Parts: sequence; structure tokens; C-alpha cells
Amino acid sequence: MGLAGVTTLLIRLPYRPPVQNAIYTGVLLLSAYAYLRFRCGLIPPLVVVFCLALSVATDVFGNAFELYGTRVGPIEFDDLAHVVTAGLTLPAVMWLLDEVTRLRRQTVSVPLLAALSTTATFSLSAYYEIVELWDELFLGGERLWGARDTPADLQWNLLGIVLAALVSAPVFVRARARRKPATRPSASESPDRG
Repeated sequence: MGLAGVTTLLIRLPYRPPVQNAIYTGVLLLSAYAYLRFRCGLIPPLVVVFCLALSVATDVFGNAFELYGTRVGPIEFDDLAHVVTAGLTLPAVMWLLDEVTRLRRQTVSVPLLAALSTTATFSLSAYYEIVELWDELFLGGERLWGARDTPADLQWNLLGIVLAALVSAPVFVRARARRKPATRPSASESPDRG
């Protein structure tokens, strides 16, 4: 259900009014928050939720003001948007991987966590590029700007992700130093998984 919801949001994102995108994004983020909070017992930090919302808002903003195809300083807005959106997605992936490993009482070094998060976030970016291709092939969209659009987008995504990992890793080091050890809920405290 989650992948279908995200795909539905992303595939028609450029064609909906900004208010409608904001509502859909809010519902999707609230649903993910509720799932993590009440089903998994995890509370995403507000900065993680904010980064995800800002990531989608960057694309919505570009579409609303027809910035795609225009330059922002030395680069195209499309390239900047890929750097920003991919980079803002990494903290959520990094936080989630960190929490899952903590709950499983595993220790993963911050450099390894950053590397795994970079890989996972880049995979999500690649999925978005597939969504753009589906739009182009099956729904009559006009999102691909040429034969090199997808590899160029992935290049900018990777730059944003690596920059975000370099910034996020020291933050995670400090956060780990401040937090208490993880405790896994007992069988009586765990939500019913069936």
C-alpha cells in the first residue's frame, strides 16, 4: 500500500495544483508517521518529517512556478532540484536504518550507516526515474528531456545524497552520544503483527 501511495503521488506530481500536492503529501507523511509510531513504536524526529516534506515541496515549487528549464545560477533548476530532493531524503533513510538496527540490538558504525543509507536513497532516486519513464511511456507525460535526462538526473541525485551523508554522519554521531540504549519491546508490549 505504501509503495502504491508514493507511486501515485509521484507519477502525477507535475500535473496537479500545488495545494492538491500539499494535501496528498501531508496525508502520505501523516500515514507513514502513524505507521511508524503506532505499529512499529518509532517516533520520527520532526526534522526528518520536515526534510521529506521539503523534498516534495521543492519539486512542487518548481512545477508551480514553471522553473524547470530555467537556470539557477550556473545550473538548471532541474539539476538543483535533484540535488536538493535526493539530499533531503537521505536523513529519513538514515534515521530509519539506524532505528531498525538499534531495535534489533545490532551495532552499525556511523560510516557504514551512511554508506548503506546512501545506497538505499540512491535506489529510491532510481525508482523515481522509473516512475518518470512510466509516465512518459504509458500516461502521455512529457518529463524526459532527452536520451541523457535519466543518467544526468541520477548523477545530480548522487551528488545530493553524498553531500547529505557527509553532513548527516556527524549529526548522527552526536545524536548517538546523547541517547539511551535501545530497548526492544517485550512480547506483551509489542503491537500485534498478525
